[in-house]
Amino acid sequence: MPNSLLSRTSMRMLACAVAVATAPLLGAAAHAQSDPAKPVAVVGVTSYNELLADIDYLGQFGGQVGAGQQLDNMLQFFTQGQGLQGVDKDKAWGVVAHVDGAVVCLPVTDLDAVLGLVRNFGLTTSDMDDGIIEIEIPNQSLYVKKVGNWAFASNTPEMLANAPANPGDMFDKMTADYDIAAEVMVQNVPEMYRMIAIQQLRAGAEQGLQQRFDETDEAFAARRQSTEASIDQIEQLINDLKELKIGFNTDTDKGNVILDFVYNAVPDSQLARGIEVYKDAQTMFGGCMKDGAAIQFNISVTTPADLVEENKAQVQSQMSSVRQQAMNGIDQELGDLNEEARDTVKEAVGDLLDAVEATAMAGKMDMAGCLDLGDGKLNVIAGGFTKEPGKVESALKKLSALMKDGPTVAWNADSHGGANIHTLTLPVHDADAQKALGESLDMAVGIGDDKVYFSAGTGAVSQLKQAIDASGSSTTPVKPMQMSVALTPIVQFISETEPNPAADAMLDALVTKSEGLDSVHMTAENINGELRTRIEVEKGVLHAIGAAVMEARRQGAGAGF
Repeated sequence: MPNSLLSRTSMRMLACAVAVATAPLLGAAAHAQSDPAKPVAVVGVTSYNELLADIDYLGQFGGQVGAGQQLDNMLQFFTQGQGLQGVDKDKAWGVVAHVDGAVVCLPVTDLDAVLGLVRNFGLTTSDMDDGIIEIEIPNQSLYVKKVGNWAFASNTPEMLANAPANPGDMFDKMTADYDIAAEVMVQNVPEMYRMIAIQQLRAGAEQGLQQRFDETDEAFAARRQSTEASIDQIEQLINDLKELKIGFNTDTDKGNVILDFVYNAVPDSQLARGIEVYKDAQTMFGGCMKDGAAIQFNISVTTPADLVEENKAQVQSQMSSVRQQAMNGIDQELGDLNEEARDTVKEAVGDLLDAVEATAMAGKMDMAGCLDLGDGKLNVIAGGFTKEPGKVESALKKLSALMKDGPTVAWNADSHGGANIHTLTLPVHDADAQKALGESLDMAVGIGDDKVYFSAGTGAVSQLKQAIDASGSSTTPVKPMQMSVALTPIVQFISETEPNPAADAMLDALVTKSEGLDSVHMTAENINGELRTRIEVEKGVLHAIGAAVMEARRQGAGAGF
């Protein structure tokens, strides 16, 4: 769908960009079709001393106090006490990859000392022309040249001419916010190599497109159509993607770990216009989010009409494939139902897909919700924009007609804020489930002119009304896409409903060490014309993971492993 194009394909974009960047390095050289001075990828790494400090910080979470110092001691042992002699340990370093090879850029204070380390490992060095030094290693050679305070190394002497003029400035900029950063310059890759990467993706997909023995011809055709549409979308993304940046950082001051994916598009491309919509977001469902909830999320993106129209055929093709797969899935998974019941399910699913397609073609995606585990009880509230609320209600009524025993359904049980409220009460028979849900689970659905609300848990109807009132007719500024998962209420809930040593250890770490920073945050937003997708893990989560790992070790040791 136009307004979720980027979110659905972020990981595909990453894989494709890496494939495109590495394709030329795996093939034959093509000097005439590329500018050797333009890199296709750059990796920057923070200084050795900063890396050791970060390793020290991260090591504590797994019970490895002084992990950075241990690593340095190990290096001292293998180098007979010399360590990284001659290397400037306070400067960032990195690798620059070109179409025909790569150059390692290492800051040095004494190249002779570095070469001495090499010779201590039994390798031979010899001087060549133009200040180049050859290091002979088994089956190949490495070529090194010193320029100023930098040593450049590559597997061919010709590649040394492509060394960056100011590597220090470049790597300092890349590592200003990250420990390790990588940039893939997709448009610097010759077109022939991009086409090779796409052909390889198509060939790999084709190999996986074999009809399964239990798959009908219709289901196979739908799966093929969906796969081919995905490959076409990937091809479009490769052609539109200018740069992909990846950054990992350990912030010892804040106590968090961050992983960023930043997409930069070719100007005026479809991707560039898609990135543009990921800013200045607002949601009509702010009342469905709650501070302190175990999980909360929102997706709020509005796509311009011209971009919606441009993607219309693609959306219709994708929806057609989804419909066919859904209908075939119903036949396969609900084969124990009679034909009339399966037809009813198909009609209900068809109505929901009609609502999804109409909403996508409206160019507006707006939904928000949360999962609250307060007082040991599970409560859910969510709301979303829909272009076809009647289709949603029709689907629910068709599905409810199939529920003959158990649930109690009341249509138009109440109304509030312009929404008709329907309720369902589902008996809960499992004793463990009753701890969280009670003897019955109350659910409510509110359907308005262009909004659908859902709630489940204690006081479902009152929760729904509160969410409608809190949302009101105004909008709430939000990030275009975000999800936060707070670990403390989740682990506490697990520990109370099904106690186990790992959960207890994690909860103790969260309570005593997190200082309220116990969440994982995932966001996507337009930052200065680039789409940044960020995963942030707070220190309480790191402490909890470390506690679980150490508890597993104790359990393993107790079991004799």
